[in-house]
Amino acid sequence: MSSFAPGRLSGITAPAVDARPLRRVRHEVRDGAVVMAFSAVASTALAGAMLLVVTLAGQGA
Repeated sequence: MSSFAPGRLSGITAPAVDARPLRRVRHEVRDGAVVMAFSAVASTALAGAMLLVVTLAGQGA
């Protein structure tokens, strides 16, 4: 017989229960849409700023 006794495990604790609710798929989709929208706005603003700089630099030549 083995000396294993279910009630005598020292050093092993039950995993902590997370108090936060699970994120739903709609939250993940919303976060993804926000990242895509921010990326589109940031890219468009950067492209517009670069176009403005190039246009102004071309007029000075």
